Amino acid sequence: MGYNDSDGDGFTIGNGQQVCSGASLPSGYSSTKSQVDDCDDHNSNIFSDSSGRCGVYISTCSNLNLPGYIYRLKNSITNFAPSGCITISSNNIELDCQGYRIRSSSTGKKGIVLNSNSNNLVIRNCDISLGTGSNNYAVYISYGTNITIKDSSFNSNLYGLYFTPSDYLQDIYIINVTSNYNSQAGIIFNSNSLYIKNIYIADSKFLSNNPYGLNFVSSITNGIRNITLVNNNLNSNSQYSIAFSILSGGSMSSINLTGNTLCSSMGSLSCSSFGETISGISNKNKTNSACTFAPGFSSSSC
Repeated sequence: MGYNDSDGDGFTIGNGQQVCSGASLPSGYSSTKSQVDDCDDHNSNIFSDSSGRCGVYISTCSNLNLPGYIYRLKNSITNFAPSGCITISSNNIELDCQGYRIRSSSTGKKGIVLNSNSNNLVIRNCDISLGTGSNNYAVYISYGTNITIKDSSFNSNLYGLYFTPSDYLQDIYIINVTSNYNSQAGIIFNSNSLYIKNIYIADSKFLSNNPYGLNFVSSITNGIRNITLVNNNLNSNSQYSIAFSILSGGSMSSINLTGNTLCSSMGSLSCSSFGETISGISNKNKTNSACTFAPGFSSSSC
Protein backbone atom coordinates (compact mmCIF):
# COMPACT_ATOMS: atom_id res chain seq x y z
CA MET A 1 0.00 0.00 0.00
CA GLY A 2 2.73 2.51 0.86
CA TYR A 3 0.93 4.55 3.51
CA ASN A 4 1.78 4.94 7.22
CA ASP A 5 -0.68 6.17 9.85
CA SER A 6 0.65 5.12 13.25
CA ASP A 7 -1.77 7.21 15.31
CA GLY A 8 -4.88 6.37 13.29
CA ASP A 9 -5.98 9.97 12.74
CA GLY A 10 -6.53 9.70 8.99
CA PHE A 11 -3.34 11.65 8.14
CA THR A 12 -0.32 9.85 6.74
CA ILE A 13 3.38 10.55 6.55
CA GLY A 14 5.61 10.65 3.50
CA ASN A 15 5.65 12.58 0.25
CA GLY A 16 2.55 10.84 -0.98
CA GLN A 17 0.62 7.61 -0.89
CA GLN A 18 1.54 4.82 -3.27
CA VAL A 19 -1.31 2.46 -4.03
CA CYS A 20 -0.51 -0.79 -5.77
CA SER A 21 -2.35 -1.68 -8.96
CA GLY A 22 -5.75 -3.14 -8.16
CA ALA A 23 -5.58 -2.03 -4.48
CA SER A 24 -7.19 0.88 -2.69
CA LEU A 25 -6.64 2.87 0.46
CA PRO A 26 -8.67 2.03 3.58
CA SER A 27 -11.95 3.82 4.16
CA GLY A 28 -11.44 7.41 5.33
CA TYR A 29 -8.13 7.91 3.54
CA SER A 30 -7.46 9.77 0.33
CA SER A 31 -4.50 10.91 -1.71
CA THR A 32 -5.37 14.59 -1.23
CA LYS A 33 -2.99 16.97 0.49
CA SER A 34 -5.38 17.34 3.44
CA GLN A 35 -4.59 13.82 4.61
CA VAL A 36 -0.96 13.47 3.55
CA ASP A 37 2.12 14.46 5.55
CA ASP A 38 0.99 14.17 9.15
CA CYS A 39 2.85 16.67 11.33
CA ASP A 40 3.26 14.03 14.05
CA ASP A 41 2.28 10.46 13.22
CA HIS A 42 2.43 9.39 16.85
CA ASN A 43 -0.10 11.90 18.23
CA SER A 44 -3.69 11.90 16.98
CA ASN A 45 -4.22 15.41 18.42
CA ILE A 46 -1.79 16.85 15.87
CA PHE A 47 -2.97 17.26 12.28
CA SER A 48 -2.28 19.17 9.09
CA ASP A 49 -4.88 21.22 7.23
CA SER A 50 -5.53 21.38 3.50
CA SER A 51 -2.64 23.81 3.02
CA GLY A 52 -0.20 21.61 4.93
CA ARG A 53 -0.22 23.85 8.02
CA CYS A 54 0.20 21.93 11.27
CA GLY A 55 -2.46 22.03 13.94
CA VAL A 56 -3.25 20.80 17.45
CA TYR A 57 -6.57 19.79 18.98
CA ILE A 58 -6.97 21.04 22.56
CA SER A 59 -9.57 19.96 25.11
CA THR A 60 -8.47 21.82 28.26
CA CYS A 61 -7.06 25.22 29.21
CA SER A 62 -3.73 25.51 27.38
CA ASN A 63 -0.75 27.68 26.51
CA LEU A 64 -0.63 28.06 22.72
CA ASN A 65 3.09 28.45 22.04
CA LEU A 66 3.86 26.72 18.73
CA PRO A 67 4.44 29.46 16.12
CA GLY A 68 2.53 29.01 12.89
CA TYR A 69 0.14 26.37 14.28
CA ILE A 70 -3.65 26.16 14.19
CA TYR A 71 -5.26 25.23 17.50
CA ARG A 72 -8.78 23.78 17.45
CA LEU A 73 -10.91 23.36 20.53
CA LYS A 74 -12.49 19.88 20.49
CA ASN A 75 -14.98 20.32 23.35
CA SER A 76 -16.42 22.95 25.69
CA ILE A 77 -14.51 23.99 28.84
CA THR A 78 -16.37 24.80 32.05
CA ASN A 79 -15.34 25.97 35.52
CA PHE A 80 -11.64 26.04 34.72
CA ALA A 81 -9.10 26.40 37.55
CA PRO A 82 -6.41 28.82 36.25
CA SER A 83 -7.07 32.55 36.14
CA GLY A 84 -6.55 32.51 32.38
CA CYS A 85 -7.88 29.57 30.36
CA ILE A 86 -6.20 29.91 26.95
CA THR A 87 -2.99 31.91 26.69
CA ILE A 88 -1.50 32.74 23.28
CA SER A 89 2.23 33.30 23.62
CA SER A 90 3.70 32.99 20.14
CA ASN A 91 3.32 34.43 16.63
CA ASN A 92 1.25 33.41 13.61
CA ILE A 93 -1.24 31.35 15.60
CA GLU A 94 -4.88 30.69 14.79
CA LEU A 95 -7.32 29.63 17.50
CA ASP A 96 -10.53 28.09 16.22
CA CYS A 97 -12.94 27.27 19.05
CA GLN A 98 -15.21 25.54 16.50
CA GLY A 99 -18.27 26.94 18.28
CA TYR A 100 -17.44 25.32 21.62
CA ARG A 101 -18.00 27.25 24.84
CA ILE A 102 -15.70 28.52 27.57
CA ARG A 103 -17.57 29.04 30.83
CA SER A 104 -16.85 29.86 34.47
CA SER A 105 -18.90 30.56 37.60
CA SER A 106 -16.00 32.18 39.52
CA THR A 107 -14.47 35.67 39.58
CA GLY A 108 -11.04 36.82 38.42
CA LYS A 109 -11.15 34.77 35.22
CA LYS A 110 -9.96 35.43 31.66
CA GLY A 111 -11.11 33.27 28.75
CA ILE A 112 -8.33 34.13 26.26
CA VAL A 113 -5.16 36.03 27.17
CA LEU A 114 -2.61 37.69 24.86
CA ASN A 115 0.13 39.27 26.90
CA SER A 116 3.48 38.69 25.20
CA ASN A 117 5.08 37.98 21.84
CA SER A 118 1.81 37.44 20.03
CA ASN A 119 1.57 38.90 16.53
CA ASN A 120 -0.38 37.89 13.42
CA LEU A 121 -3.15 36.09 15.26
CA VAL A 122 -6.64 34.90 14.41
CA ILE A 123 -9.31 34.03 16.99
CA ARG A 124 -12.54 32.63 15.56
CA ASN A 125 -15.73 30.75 16.39
CA CYS A 126 -15.45 31.24 20.16
CA ASP A 127 -18.29 31.55 22.68
CA ILE A 128 -17.06 32.87 26.05
CA SER A 129 -19.24 33.78 29.01
CA LEU A 130 -17.60 33.97 32.45
CA GLY A 131 -20.20 35.88 34.44
CA THR A 132 -20.37 39.59 35.22
CA GLY A 133 -18.44 39.40 38.47
CA SER A 134 -15.18 41.12 39.38
CA ASN A 135 -12.29 40.89 36.89
CA ASN A 136 -13.95 38.52 34.44
CA TYR A 137 -12.72 39.24 30.90
CA ALA A 138 -13.73 37.08 27.96
CA VAL A 139 -10.64 38.25 26.03
CA TYR A 140 -7.76 40.21 27.60
CA ILE A 141 -5.14 41.64 25.23
CA SER A 142 -2.13 43.69 26.24
CA TYR A 143 0.34 43.09 23.42
CA GLY A 144 0.40 42.43 19.70
CA THR A 145 -0.07 43.58 16.14
CA ASN A 146 -2.30 42.26 13.37
CA ILE A 147 -4.92 40.61 15.56
CA THR A 148 -8.18 39.39 14.01
CA ILE A 149 -11.15 38.35 16.15
CA LYS A 150 -14.16 37.15 14.18
CA ASP A 151 -17.36 35.11 14.21
CA SER A 152 -17.46 34.92 18.01
CA SER A 153 -19.65 35.75 21.03
CA PHE A 154 -18.50 37.33 24.30
CA ASN A 155 -21.66 37.81 26.33
CA SER A 156 -22.27 38.29 30.07
CA ASN A 157 -18.78 39.12 31.35
CA LEU A 158 -17.35 42.13 33.19
CA TYR A 159 -15.86 43.17 29.81
CA GLY A 160 -16.34 41.31 26.56
CA LEU A 161 -12.95 42.35 25.16
CA TYR A 162 -10.37 44.35 27.11
CA PHE A 163 -7.42 45.98 25.34
CA THR A 164 -4.74 47.66 27.48
CA PRO A 165 -1.21 47.89 26.08
CA SER A 166 1.85 46.77 27.99
CA ASP A 167 3.73 47.17 24.71
CA TYR A 168 2.66 48.13 21.20
CA LEU A 169 -0.93 47.22 20.33
CA GLN A 170 -2.04 47.93 16.78
CA ASP A 171 -3.82 46.65 13.66
CA ILE A 172 -6.84 45.15 15.37
CA TYR A 173 -9.70 43.72 13.30
CA ILE A 174 -12.98 42.74 14.95
CA ILE A 175 -15.55 41.31 12.53
CA ASN A 176 -18.94 39.68 13.10
CA VAL A 177 -18.59 39.63 16.87
CA THR A 178 -21.38 39.77 19.46
CA SER A 179 -20.53 41.27 22.86
CA ASN A 180 -23.75 41.84 24.82
CA TYR A 181 -24.93 42.02 28.47
CA ASN A 182 -21.47 42.79 29.86
CA SER A 183 -21.46 44.70 33.15
CA GLN A 184 -18.88 47.32 32.08
CA ALA A 185 -18.60 47.42 28.27
CA GLY A 186 -18.78 45.28 25.19
CA ILE A 187 -15.21 46.37 24.39
CA ILE A 188 -12.83 48.78 26.12
CA PHE A 189 -9.65 50.18 24.60
CA ASN A 190 -7.69 51.63 27.51
CA SER A 191 -4.55 53.49 26.43
CA ASN A 192 -2.89 54.33 29.73
CA SER A 193 0.82 54.80 28.97
CA LEU A 194 1.20 53.33 25.47
CA TYR A 195 -0.72 53.82 22.25
CA ILE A 196 -3.39 51.74 20.55
CA LYS A 197 -3.85 52.39 16.83
CA ASN A 198 -5.50 51.11 13.68
CA ILE A 199 -8.73 49.64 15.03
CA TYR A 200 -11.33 48.27 12.60
CA ILE A 201 -14.68 46.98 13.89
CA ALA A 202 -17.38 45.85 11.46
CA ASP A 203 -20.67 43.95 11.26
CA SER A 204 -20.83 43.38 15.01
CA LYS A 205 -23.35 43.78 17.84
CA PHE A 206 -22.79 45.48 21.19
CA LEU A 207 -26.18 45.49 22.90
CA SER A 208 -27.46 45.97 26.45
CA ASN A 209 -24.07 46.53 28.03
CA ASN A 210 -23.67 48.61 31.19
CA PRO A 211 -22.78 51.40 30.71
CA TYR A 212 -21.28 51.44 27.17
CA GLY A 213 -21.26 49.41 24.01
CA LEU A 214 -17.72 50.59 23.18
CA ASN A 215 -15.41 52.58 25.43
CA PHE A 216 -12.22 54.32 24.23
CA VAL A 217 -9.99 55.79 26.97
CA SER A 218 -6.77 57.76 26.35
CA SER A 219 -4.40 59.40 28.83
CA ILE A 220 -1.48 60.05 26.44
CA THR A 221 -1.09 62.15 23.29
CA ASN A 222 -2.64 60.30 20.37
CA GLY A 223 -3.12 57.39 22.72
CA ILE A 224 -5.86 56.01 20.47
CA ARG A 225 -5.90 56.83 16.77
CA ASN A 226 -7.22 55.57 13.46
CA ILE A 227 -10.54 54.06 14.54
CA THR A 228 -12.98 52.78 11.91
CA LEU A 229 -16.43 51.48 12.87
CA VAL A 230 -18.62 50.16 10.04
CA ASN A 231 -22.15 48.70 10.10
CA ASN A 232 -22.29 47.85 13.79
CA ASN A 233 -25.37 47.72 16.02
CA LEU A 234 -24.80 49.48 19.35
CA ASN A 235 -28.34 49.85 20.66
CA SER A 236 -29.85 49.60 24.14
CA ASN A 237 -26.76 50.13 26.27
CA SER A 238 -27.54 51.60 29.67
CA GLN A 239 -25.77 54.93 29.00
CA TYR A 240 -24.05 55.57 25.65
CA SER A 241 -23.50 53.46 22.57
CA ILE A 242 -19.90 54.73 22.30
CA ALA A 243 -17.89 56.67 24.88
CA PHE A 244 -14.69 58.55 24.06
CA SER A 245 -12.93 59.50 27.31
CA ILE A 246 -9.88 61.76 27.12
CA LEU A 247 -8.06 61.93 30.45
CA SER A 248 -5.56 64.63 31.42
CA GLY A 249 -2.70 64.70 28.92
CA GLY A 250 -4.48 62.45 26.46
CA SER A 251 -5.88 62.82 22.95
CA MET A 252 -7.50 60.80 20.18
CA SER A 253 -7.56 61.35 16.44
CA SER A 254 -8.86 60.01 13.13
CA ILE A 255 -12.19 58.43 14.04
CA ASN A 256 -14.54 57.31 11.28
CA LEU A 257 -18.04 55.99 11.99
CA THR A 258 -20.07 54.78 9.02
CA GLY A 259 -23.38 52.93 8.81
CA ASN A 260 -23.64 52.12 12.51
CA THR A 261 -26.89 52.07 14.46
CA LEU A 262 -26.45 54.01 17.69
CA CYS A 263 -29.29 54.27 20.17
CA SER A 264 -28.76 53.94 23.91
CA SER A 265 -30.47 55.32 26.99
CA MET A 266 -28.49 58.55 27.42
CA GLY A 267 -27.32 59.12 23.85
CA SER A 268 -25.38 57.84 20.89
CA LEU A 269 -21.91 59.25 21.54
CA SER A 270 -20.26 60.63 24.64
CA CYS A 271 -17.08 62.70 24.45
CA SER A 272 -15.64 63.45 27.89
CA SER A 273 -12.51 65.45 27.15
CA PHE A 274 -11.54 66.99 30.51
CA GLY A 275 -10.13 69.93 28.53
CA GLU A 276 -8.04 67.68 26.27
CA THR A 277 -8.49 67.09 22.54
CA ILE A 278 -10.37 64.72 20.31
CA SER A 279 -10.21 65.36 16.59
CA GLY A 280 -11.15 64.01 13.23
CA ILE A 281 -14.54 62.46 13.98
CA SER A 282 -16.36 61.64 10.76
CA ASN A 283 -19.82 60.64 11.93
CA LYS A 284 -22.02 59.20 9.18
CA ASN A 285 -24.35 56.96 11.13
CA LYS A 286 -27.73 55.45 10.66
CA THR A 287 -30.13 56.38 13.44
CA ASN A 288 -32.97 54.32 14.78
CA SER A 289 -36.23 56.08 13.95
CA ALA A 290 -37.76 54.77 17.17
CA CYS A 291 -34.86 56.01 19.29
CA THR A 292 -35.74 57.98 22.38
CA PHE A 293 -33.36 59.34 24.99
CA ALA A 294 -33.60 60.08 28.67
CA PRO A 295 -34.72 63.66 29.48
CA GLY A 296 -31.97 66.18 28.94
CA PHE A 297 -29.93 63.97 26.59
CA SER A 298 -29.63 64.16 22.81
CA SER A 299 -28.28 61.93 20.08
CA SER A 300 -24.69 63.01 20.57
CA SER A 301 -22.56 65.03 22.97
CA CYS A 302 -19.55 65.04 20.62
